[in-house]
Amino acid sequence: MKTGERPATTITTPRAKVTLTREQVISDYRLAVRSRAASELGRREVLIGRAPFGIFGDGKEIANLGMAHAFRPGDWRSGYYRDQTFMLAVGIATLEQYFAQLYADADLGREPFSGGRQMSNHYATRTVDERGHWRDLLSTGQTASDLSPVAAQMPRSVGLAWASKLYRTSPGLRAVAGGFSRNGDEVCFCTIGNAGTSEGLFWESINAAGVLQVPLVVGVWDDGYGISVPNEFQTTKGSISAALAGMQRDSGPGFEIRVAKGWDYLGLIDTFAEVTELARREHVPALVHVVEVTQPQGHSTSGSHERYKPAACASGWCGTRSPTPRHLTSTSAGTGPRSKASASARTRSPRRRYASSATKRRRSSSSRRMRRGRISRRRPRSCAARATRTARSSTRVSFARWWPCVRTAVQRARRSRRSRHGTGARTRTASHRICSAHRTPRRSA
Repeated sequence: MKTGERPATTITTPRAKVTLTREQVISDYRLAVRSRAASELGRREVLIGRAPFGIFGDGKEIANLGMAHAFRPGDWRSGYYRDQTFMLAVGIATLEQYFAQLYADADLGREPFSGGRQMSNHYATRTVDERGHWRDLLSTGQTASDLSPVAAQMPRSVGLAWASKLYRTSPGLRAVAGGFSRNGDEVCFCTIGNAGTSEGLFWESINAAGVLQVPLVVGVWDDGYGISVPNEFQTTKGSISAALAGMQRDSGPGFEIRVAKGWDYLGLIDTFAEVTELARREHVPALVHVVEVTQPQGHSTSGSHERYKPAACASGWCGTRSPTPRHLTSTSAGTGPRSKASASARTRSPRRRYASSATKRRRSSSSRRMRRGRISRRRPRSCAARATRTARSSTRVSFARWWPCVRTAVQRARRSRRSRHGTGARTRTASHRICSAHRTPRRSA
């Protein structure tokens, strides 16, 4: 070995005996960092108006990487919108295509999954070429088109796994399996969120997979919430793996059920490799319940999870280890860079914590953009205020002069109305009184 060279270092998982080199671990780390940065940048692009809507896989990076290590050419995926890291890891998607879909690019060269017709993180591969001939589906991994309805991917995953079983058991299908199957060795990987397991489609599909004994591996990403609803209010025993314990196989057919931690890089690789080999070899369905994952940016760009989650969970820490890229190689709980901040934050109330951090950041960001002329000042959302926008634009008064005038006029109109018709009456003439307060005639619609 030359001076300055690093020794060839490898690491092997305890059960499945998967060997990882130093280069593979570093490559996974870099991919997780890039995927998290893409999620954060995507949310920013939506909130400043450059993209219509975004829903991302932040917090699920390491779980996605663990599953990607078990994925082989010819396997299928039937997942949902938290799998961007998996898609990047197996080579089906690129970051350029990810952002093209975020911007709804209609060019199939830049956005080959749906041509801008589906929302972000909805992927698909083509099974036929431009001339309508079947492609070789064994040369690369395949993914069914993602579906937006919750748990709608579950029945499709059962069908894909059943097709693999039929190619192994049916002599007629084996004769025409070229380009489609290698003796039924293909596995279907299905992903779903913990809230999606409360849907009827999930239970019907799990029951069908257990009866048919198909090569299906289901990964459940569990962050403890279904948007704003905690697990204990939607899942029996607060855990889908505990609720499905009766389906655990023993001497007969059933499911192979495992539980893994969302921050445990080696544990996830080991678990997925073990159950996937079992499904591939014996056609036994498996479910991997991945707990302690996070969702640091909330459900989607349509809401703020800081309103209903504890501040520690909203920040992506949740009092334990966080499956964020910077903690890919963390070895002890509470040693990450957020541990001290989380400990001090727990001594304050959630309301004070929210008001002192996220609210101030949003206000300062909005103020900066107002000064730069990027956004207009927010108008009051009451019915009376909407009715007076015409009067405001005609008089060209500033916000500081306009709002007190509107408020005074509305209060005067309400007092007058209540004195004549009682306290419960509505203000029908608010817009007339506001216009008269500005001393300008009301313009016609």
